[in-house]
Amino acid sequence: MRCILIYILFIFWSSAISGQDCSSPITACSGVTETIDSTSFSGGFSGPCFTAVQSIFYEFTTNNSADNPSGFLPYEIEADIFIESCIDEGLNLTVNAGIFEPTGGTDPCAGLTVISACVSDSNSFILNSGVLEPNTTYILVLGIDPSSLGFGCNLELTLTGAPLEIDACCDDSISLGLSSELEVYGATVTFGQQNYVWSPKSSLDDFQSQFPIATPSTTTAYEVTAQVGDCPVSDIITVTVEQAITVLNTFSPNGDSYNDFWKIRRIEGFESALINVYSRWGQLVYKSIGYSVPWDGTNDGKKLATGTYYYVIELNSLEVISEPIVGFVVILN
Repeated sequence: MRCILIYILFIFWSSAISGQDCSSPITACSGVTETIDSTSFSGGFSGPCFTAVQSIFYEFTTNNSADNPSGFLPYEIEADIFIESCIDEGLNLTVNAGIFEPTGGTDPCAGLTVISACVSDSNSFILNSGVLEPNTTYILVLGIDPSSLGFGCNLELTLTGAPLEIDACCDDSISLGLSSELEVYGATVTFGQQNYVWSPKSSLDDFQSQFPIATPSTTTAYEVTAQVGDCPVSDIITVTVEQAITVLNTFSPNGDSYNDFWKIRRIEGFESALINVYSRWGQLVYKSIGYSVPWDGTNDGKKLATGTYYYVIELNSLEVISEPIVGFVVILN
């Protein structure tokens, strides 16, 4: 199930935020913890499913999943609410919580339609939102009775879940030199368009596209950022790059007809490849353009000593764009 989790903790905190009402709710963003001082609760609330002496209003906007072929259904959220600590002991603090959709047009206070099954409890409880619509702003109302609120009882509010996020797709695995089409959905439409920014951008054809083409030379994690409502959000996908060739790093040219030659798998597809091998002192001991004849571990017909040697392979291909491939090979005589 794709859901939003809302965590509310009652803790001691010295800071406070100004009181709110339904006409000026506080924006709550996915994964961002809001600390609520007990003095931040303002006027009363009389809604469809609970009444509170004091209340505070938060708003959140669901993503634009209507443009996602796979969607984000079921489109619901959950709220975990529990009391952690208060300075005063023996408190019986009752918290009311509910999720509403403004239905008053330009005046959000003119009407609130209840979306969730509202909860009122003095212990830990879970608030289920019910089905939400994409690209819609909702109001989360918290209400308390100040007569039951001891000094130091405060709240932390955290919203998380798929309906508040963008969805980048999909992790992919490609061979070196090939490309992968990335895609992302869910950003709020602003001035007729969705705005995305991908990074790193060096291996992308368009780092601000909803569907960029990635041609990385090494395995790369791409992060895309956007806005859902007034909230910045991001997602990450990884494109794994498999090397065009596989270089075996050990061979034993001892004449036993087993593993006597240095093997470079798939190198036959690169006829213009330049292969250089160096000793540990930097002396060139082997050079070849193409690799039609595998190396037998000799230099000018003389057998090289057992040891570690270092290679640089340039594929020199127009189809496969690659940095020089470097590594080591061990000769065991």
